[in-house]
Amino acid sequence: MPDASVAALVSELLVSSLILVGVVMLRLFVFGVLMITTTSAFAETNEKSATFSILIATITAAFGFLGSWLGANFALDSFKRQRAFDKQLDWYERAGRSIFGLAEKLQIAVTHHSGSDTDAQLLKESLRDVHREHLKIGRVGQESRLFASVQATTQMDQITERVQEIANETEVFDVPAVEDEKSRERHLEKMTALADFLEQSALPLLAEGRNHLGIDRKPSFMTYFRQP
Repeated sequence: MPDASVAALVSELLVSSLILVGVVMLRLFVFGVLMITTTSAFAETNEKSATFSILIATITAAFGFLGSWLGANFALDSFKRQRAFDKQLDWYERAGRSIFGLAEKLQIAVTHHSGSDTDAQLLKESLRDVHREHLKIGRVGQESRLFASVQATTQMDQITERVQEIANETEVFDVPAVEDEKSRERHLEKMTALADFLEQSALPLLAEGRNHLGIDRKPSFMTYFRQP
């Protein structure tokens, strides 16, 4: 992902550089025309020739201004598109980390609580890590409507709903609060199943991210017209 992002950025910078060079050359051309027409205006004694020269200079200056305005807007729009791409890429990266992070912490917590000789402090810390990742994935899910595609938003909603469902059924993953041994085992089974579900759900989400951002497409001059 980072290599594709750098390549896209280089392509955008190349486009902006070409626009800047074009604007500079156009301004130099306008300046030269203005100098010539101004000299001609003073040298010409014919009033019509002087008027025509001034008219040409005015038109040329207008085109120079228009070119500068278009170039500035092109560069600004390109910058905005790159910023949007970076924000979206960051969201997909955080989404993947939060999903796999919660799955990992769930697996660790289940392993610790399945043993009979695990230190009490270690049990508490493992659950604290699960709660932290639970909150993190919730925040990422809320941001999906701002940065993710429609399909990715739907996928993220399904993931967060499943996480919250299991959290409600297990007293927010609070295994020590369950005294009954069978209920405790059911809680651990649900947490294990949730970890498996998260790992399987993350891959389609990340694949949609690559497709949505166009990461696998080769950068080119037409990258500017890519929809972020």
